[in-house]
Amino acid sequence: MTNNRGRLVYGGSHLICVRGGWETLEDLPVTPEIRLAIAQARSYDRAATEYPGFLATRRNYDVGQGIDDEGRWRSGVLEASWRSGGASTAELAALSEFAQNPAVQVVEASAVKEFVRDCKIPRGSVIHFWGDDPEEGPLVRYTVVTRRGTQPFFHYANTKRCARVGNLVNVEKIGLAAGPIPSLAKTRMSGRRVSRSRADGCYRSRS
Repeated sequence: MTNNRGRLVYGGSHLICVRGGWETLEDLPVTPEIRLAIAQARSYDRAATEYPGFLATRRNYDVGQGIDDEGRWRSGVLEASWRSGGASTAELAALSEFAQNPAVQVVEASAVKEFVRDCKIPRGSVIHFWGDDPEEGPLVRYTVVTRRGTQPFFHYANTKRCARVGNLVNVEKIGLAAGPIPSLAKTRMSGRRVSRSRADGCYRSRS
């Protein structure tokens, strides 16, 4: 996603959320790359329990996968997010769907940020902002639930992913969020331009 100045920036998150915890994610019929990302995120999460009294109601991990500058395929946790973030409104929308209907096992929800003055917003969206921001210019931010399912596997393995050689890598957003149900296991599919040690911009699968 490019902003009003033509720079690559965060443009939103598309989440696939399943009812349950780490075991639910591990049982999904996913690709080997996603399965590795889940394992790495869980390993990072497990390490946090070594600190007595540690509590994080939102445990979120970015796992970057792609080709490094020397042509080698890499996978690893880029960062942890134990706070409110850009995907939080989509997480809350999914938690609300699970709480309202016990039969729902999986929810797709998106938190969208577009740098436009006029756009077609999907029906049923919750609009957070639509206008001219004094710093970022014309933009719209909204959250929308796009699909709900009663089957836990829910075309998960066919989710679109971005991949390209040259530092554009896959980033799985994996974690757990506490709520009115025991837990929410989720993954976000996107791509991100990264350097060797940190992310410096985003490319979303919706762009």
